[in-house]
Amino acid sequence: MRERRSTGGHSTTRLRSSEVSHGCRACWRWKRGWLQGGTCGRRGSAPGLDRGRVDRGRGRPPACRRARGADTRRRGSHWGSESAMVEQELVRRFASPFAKFAVLVATGVPGPGTPDGRAALEQVVAGLGTVPGLTQCLSYLDGQDTLFQASTGDGTFVVCGLDPRRQPADALISDLRAATTTLAVRLSPQYARLALRWTGDVALNFDLRRTSAAQAHGAERRTLPLTLLLLVWAFGAVAAALLPTVVGMLAISLTLGVAVIISARWPLSILLQNVVTMLGLGLGIDYALLMVSRFREARAAGAGATQAAEVAARQAGHTIALSGVAVSIGFAALLLVPLNELRSVAVGGLVVVTVSVLLATTLLPGLLAWLGPRVDLGHVPRGPGRARAERWRRWGRWVTQRPGTVLALAGAPVALLAWQATRLDTGLPRGDWLPPAMESARAVHDLQRMGRGAVIQAVRIVLELPDGVTAGSRQGWEATRRLSDGLAADPRVARVRSLPASAGGKWRPSALAFLRQDVRRTFISDDRRVALLDVVPRESASAGELIQLVRALRARDAVALTGLRGTAVRVGGLPAFNADYEDAVGGRFPGVVALVVAGTLVALCAGFGSVLIPVKAVLLNLVSVAAAFGAVVLVFQDGFGARLFGLSGPLSGVFPVVPILVFCTVFGLSMDYEVFLVARVAEARRAGLAEGDALAEGLARTAGVITSAAAIMIVVFAAFTLGDFLLIKMLGFALAVAVLLDATVVRLAIGPALLRLAGRWNWWPGGSVASGRRPLLQFPAMSHRSLPLALLLALDPGDGAHPGPLGDAAGARIFTDLGRSALVIDLAPLDLPANTPHHELAQPPVAMLEIPADGSIHGFRVEVVDSAGRELPDELIHHFNLIDPDHRELFLPISRRLLAAGRETGPVRLPGLLFGLPLKRGEHVVASGMVENLTSATYRQARVRLVMDFTPAGRPWPLFRASPWQMDVAFPVGDKSFTLPPGRSSRTYEGSPAVPGKIVGLGGHMHDYGRLIEFVDATTGEVIYHAAPVGDSAGHIASVPVSRLYGWTGLGVHITPDHKYRVSVYYDNPTGQSIPDGGMGVVGGLFVPDRGVAWPAADRTDSLYQQDYRHYMRLVGGHEMPLRMLMPMSAHVGAHEHGAAHAHREKPTP
Repeated sequence: MRERRSTGGHSTTRLRSSEVSHGCRACWRWKRGWLQGGTCGRRGSAPGLDRGRVDRGRGRPPACRRARGADTRRRGSHWGSESAMVEQELVRRFASPFAKFAVLVATGVPGPGTPDGRAALEQVVAGLGTVPGLTQCLSYLDGQDTLFQASTGDGTFVVCGLDPRRQPADALISDLRAATTTLAVRLSPQYARLALRWTGDVALNFDLRRTSAAQAHGAERRTLPLTLLLLVWAFGAVAAALLPTVVGMLAISLTLGVAVIISARWPLSILLQNVVTMLGLGLGIDYALLMVSRFREARAAGAGATQAAEVAARQAGHTIALSGVAVSIGFAALLLVPLNELRSVAVGGLVVVTVSVLLATTLLPGLLAWLGPRVDLGHVPRGPGRARAERWRRWGRWVTQRPGTVLALAGAPVALLAWQATRLDTGLPRGDWLPPAMESARAVHDLQRMGRGAVIQAVRIVLELPDGVTAGSRQGWEATRRLSDGLAADPRVARVRSLPASAGGKWRPSALAFLRQDVRRTFISDDRRVALLDVVPRESASAGELIQLVRALRARDAVALTGLRGTAVRVGGLPAFNADYEDAVGGRFPGVVALVVAGTLVALCAGFGSVLIPVKAVLLNLVSVAAAFGAVVLVFQDGFGARLFGLSGPLSGVFPVVPILVFCTVFGLSMDYEVFLVARVAEARRAGLAEGDALAEGLARTAGVITSAAAIMIVVFAAFTLGDFLLIKMLGFALAVAVLLDATVVRLAIGPALLRLAGRWNWWPGGSVASGRRPLLQFPAMSHRSLPLALLLALDPGDGAHPGPLGDAAGARIFTDLGRSALVIDLAPLDLPANTPHHELAQPPVAMLEIPADGSIHGFRVEVVDSAGRELPDELIHHFNLIDPDHRELFLPISRRLLAAGRETGPVRLPGLLFGLPLKRGEHVVASGMVENLTSATYRQARVRLVMDFTPAGRPWPLFRASPWQMDVAFPVGDKSFTLPPGRSSRTYEGSPAVPGKIVGLGGHMHDYGRLIEFVDATTGEVIYHAAPVGDSAGHIASVPVSRLYGWTGLGVHITPDHKYRVSVYYDNPTGQSIPDGGMGVVGGLFVPDRGVAWPAADRTDSLYQQDYRHYMRLVGGHEMPLRMLMPMSAHVGAHEHGAAHAHREKPTP
């Protein structure tokens, strides 16, 4: 029976004594099953679970899940487990008056059984009645239940229902604490030692989030100054040191912002913030360190700021991207574990890795290009860098001379430490491990001192009876009694609450009729086919012993437990939750390890084009992780040095989540060091060094960066060992040890020794790196230029400079570059005297070269390099042209223009998975270039180099065969520029394509005073491209818009040979005079032939082809030889009329 009464304007429900002593006490025991706080003492649940947030159903007594406003959606921490099934069953089939709740623990007052204690409790409860958001208070006053009395000492507690409709439940905690603080102050004259503390799932998670955030911020504050000092020491300049720090902090901020957006739809664990802070600082700074080091190295070699930034993005970008993939594989594998906290960590890890890679490869190169020489501001003397590099070079030579000795000396201690990992005991540790400063944790300690800690460990057992048998029948009653008696006989159990126990044990036909309604609702489901048993453990039972009890119950047959066939026994409650938690982590760990190892092997095989190097890297990673686990065993399980980490002694176990988190994180983190070292060794091998010398050179180039990056990562991880949260302390320690070992003993001693012992087999099956074969997977560096610029591959600015005669081009070469995934063309070397006048431009001989392998290109850049292959300032580049004499242009029977670039062009790239220009082995290209050295330095044996992003044949990409095309108002042949008349004028050209296909993008080019350029289907009148130029502040044309004609819904504009297409350009010359070479109008871009349509070959007998070829070469004389090389001997050279297919018009515009 119930009575409703108003208290302070707030409606509460008061229960009679008889109701409290049975039904609600059972509900209360279940309610407390959520309690993480038991873990603060001898027993506990899985750490770090944001259970009040992850599962809005947890923390509610089973009989109250259908209370008005209750949220019964399943958001379990490990979905599909038996404990989750029990929880769901209690929601669906039982009823109870409670929803969300919090617990107020009162200490410093007499027990509620005394007059003074009762008076104090009445004042506390009356004060709570005025707090908005509370729906009900349950205490000793409601029936004098001894559950609310301390078994040892004084004190009591009050259970308060929370109204989730008023505001988010955890938002009430601040109001509740403010109210009880005021109440404690008011009562302090009477009870000087009074303390009122809130706990419960809502309060605990509220405190955990605040503590986690505070410790993350504290770790940042401790880490940043030391990190900055390390970076200043590594770079020798304050400005250079600030950049990685800024990138790391920005990575954290952006990731947490993304996490906030995700958490609106998917509740995330409190572990995410700590992991994001660790990885954001570590990875962000690590990647930025690599990028800044490459930039300064390029600057030291004489490159300009922009060129050095592009070199750094290209060279370090591959390492960073491959490392990001490796780290992401580890976090992606965590998604296999059906635990919300690990999936939250996986989401945070994937986001922070992505953000760190993007910042390091896009924002940072732009900042470096902008800073230029100012990156060395705040110079700090630290000794010559060459001396440090030479020390590492000597170490590399020592390793290569004695690889066996190095392997034995370095491997023995690491193996000994890794062997300790065999003693790793994963389980919930004993002792107080929640942050002691948390009010909710102190409240749990108060409960334990009262001797009420056992009820939070209650095991919930659901007994489902066979069809036709109810809990009130003789068969159902006896089955429940037998199960209850068997449980009560277990030494770990204090008592069992069940239907037979509440009715005296014996069955009578009228037994249910004499039981109170609340008791029946607590222990019998609505359909009477399910019985509930509450198993209260002994105070001395540990969490591990209760987990063993759960597993023993699950292992036994239900018939043996109940004596009735057709029954089903399911075990839930907090101990069952802990057992399911351990099983979920431990059961999925082998699969996670297999996925991470396999994924890493595939990524490294694709990245290096090798088998042995990935296998070696994976094995070394396993050694590093095992050694880190061994260190955890020695410190936390054995207690060696435990006091250094704020522990009083050894722990009984390691949290089950620590090994899987450390494994997935370390496996990727250590990979950037491996990639960086091996990439430099491969570069040295391509430069012609022997295996031993290449290894020494690779160590000299990378060891300093690796040790600096590792030192920063260790500082970041170690900072988290100084906090109060034991789980985070373990994670920080394990990660710091793993990085320390991996970046020193493993990568700089054991790894190089294994590389030396393997010799040339390191590069199998790709052969020697000198062969130039490329790996399957490359990550092109990000460019500051927009991707649509790639559509201008064929546009030649037509500056009027042309190469000299085609002479001896024996010094030119074409080859594939393994390290850069490129097809490279080097023109013949030549000397570049300083301060060369513009009219004395250097012209390497025009080279006709043969494609060495089948494949496709999807981008290019032009460089000038010295005799050692080092890049020279990009100011030396004047232009580079490449044509294909074997195929014709789209709109004219002349040689196909593949690309043209000047110093202002910069890197140009297509989306490599979508488009590629196919090339076949044996086809010809004609390359020409020009350089001008206006600098004060002289360069000997410099080469103009064209580096084309190359994908070998046999790959599933690109999806579309594409080719550059162009159409010029000055067609058919000759200069593209023309004399611009005064006033308004226009010039047009019409033609038809040789093959059908789709234009997927195009842009235009015109000179000053140009007003409009367009490309139109002259047959239908459809305007395909219409663009006005963009002018600069001086009135000159700065750019012409580019149109991308492909997207998710379609691919380009289709053109056919039976239509004519017109390019038109419009000018307005205000000077009043004709301007020689003042006009130009070109459109061009990318064209994809229809499926099955081959690109047409060139007809070398065609007069336009020959005329255009001679004009292109601008031969001074002796052009017959190259023409004979390209033409059949019987070729007839004569007049050729093309007027039927093409038309050219020029007219003044009024």
